[in-house]
Amino acid sequence: MKIEARFWSLTPPPADLARLEAWLDPSERARAAAYRHEVHRHRFIVRRGRLREWLGRLAGCSPAAIRYAIGRHGKPFLPGYPDLCFSLSSAGASALCAVGPVPLGCDLEQNRPVPEATAIAARLFTAAEREALAREEVGSSTFLTFWTRKEAFLKATGQGFSAPPDACDLSGNDTRLEGPGGRTWLTRSVAVPVGHLAAVSVMTDGDFTWALQA
Repeated sequence: MKIEARFWSLTPPPADLARLEAWLDPSERARAAAYRHEVHRHRFIVRRGRLREWLGRLAGCSPAAIRYAIGRHGKPFLPGYPDLCFSLSSAGASALCAVGPVPLGCDLEQNRPVPEATAIAARLFTAAEREALAREEVGSSTFLTFWTRKEAFLKATGQGFSAPPDACDLSGNDTRLEGPGGRTWLTRSVAVPVGHLAAVSVMTDGDFTWALQA
């Protein structure tokens, strides 16, 4: 199974910004308008517009015709397209979108120091994850590696942080865990452009390939 992915800059030329904004629905435009700072407003517009652009191409319709529905725990999906599952994540001025034929989740983070990593790990990581983190040098990317896997899994299953994050151990790569309904999820750190870390979690008993276009 192939998981298609796109890595987008959220700072396009003004002409692209106007085109992407035109595809948004009224609720998205209202959300964009609610941002106090222009840079955040523009990033939201580009993130949502690029998503509509790609999903419209895959669904064979206009980007403006894309209609979302919200599942349990707030996870969006496309009614009428059961084989077109997607997940969107952003970090600063970049965004990552993954699409596949089965439910999935992705998470993107900028590779950066996290001074509060130990405190966060004490609350949200499993014992195995905390032990692995303690063995690493201060400032390593281990914390964010574990964090992206955890976020991807919780987004994929639709639970979000309504599920106890310390109940899913993702200290190893290519980890299989059972999610709601007894379904199996494979979570893996994946390659993205330099300066970022990412992971994807896919509902599968088999394997998947990661096809990124940056």
